[in-house]
Amino acid sequence: MLLSSAAALSGPYLVKIALDEASRRKIWATAGTLGIFLVFLIISGICLQQRVRIMSEMGSSVIYSIREDSLTDCNNCRLATMIPGRTAKF
Repeated sequence: MLLSSAAALSGPYLVKIALDEASRRKIWATAGTLGIFLVFLIISGICLQQRVRIMSEMGSSVIYSIREDSLTDCNNCRLATMIPGRTAKF
């Protein structure tokens, strides 16, 4: 997360440096700065992909836990035990 934030925050600063160098006609310095910017974009994309994967796994586990708890509570419900064949199965 920290790496992703650092890569995202460095983007505008690197663009500023590239524009300043381009205005002074330093083509190789501009190309180098843009290369570093592209590396940071790739790092940011990889970190974003990992963050989405982690959050989706976490959300799925929370939903599974809520579903399991609610069905367990339903099976333990007094009304459900009084009516045969009407209990929830997990």
